[in-house]
Amino acid sequence: MSVYLSIAGVLQFPLVGKPATFHIRLLEIARTIKKNGGVVSTEQLAPFLDGDRSDSGMILTALARFQGRPEVTQSGYIVYVFPEFLDPGFAPQLNRLTDMDYLKENEWKFSAFPVQAQVKVLVLAILNFAGSWWLFKHIATINLLHQLALLIDVLLTYAVVFLAIPAVRFLVLLVLNHRIRERNQRREAAYRLLHSSDMDLLKELAEARQVRQEEMARLSYDRTIIFSSDKDNLEQQFEQ
Repeated sequence: MSVYLSIAGVLQFPLVGKPATFHIRLLEIARTIKKNGGVVSTEQLAPFLDGDRSDSGMILTALARFQGRPEVTQSGYIVYVFPEFLDPGFAPQLNRLTDMDYLKENEWKFSAFPVQAQVKVLVLAILNFAGSWWLFKHIATINLLHQLALLIDVLLTYAVVFLAIPAVRFLVLLVLNHRIRERNQRREAAYRLLHSSDMDLLKELAEARQVRQEEMARLSYDRTIIFSSDKDNLEQQFEQ
């Protein structure tokens, strides 16, 4: 039931803006878990993480949200088991709100206004700064400007701030978008690796399927146990 509530919270979150990326990521992780029968490896989750094993925090979040646990295979690989996703008949139903092979973050936009409008504002800001600077430079030589020195100082300060804030924003967005492109490239590379013929990866995926078979066998065994009040509980477990 806890998994159903978690999925419901994901689906109700609006798929717009940067905050939605976290919930889209959880939704895609849940879909990957269900697609692979409740047992997944890090490589299978990597296209929806940061493209490698470094995003351990997101894996822990998925384990806590979907009631999962780590398991170590015979060869020492770590896979993640989600009991509520093991049986397809009881697994949560997921509506496909997105269609992606790997998580693609959208880059930040400098402004929602069209480029033409931004150019006009930039030209106005430059002219405003140039005019204010000219007035400031001639305060000492023109008597009228000397009397308006305080006002000119205010105008120049406003002109500098009017240019500085967008400039800082532009530089910050350059760094943020560069990191977004790097993460998208790593996720794409992780997706391509997942569909390659890498021997170590194939062995890990095979052992993950083996872990699922063992979990399904244990689940089927647990469902066949029927206790009767005619016999002692310990006696019935011994007979089973």
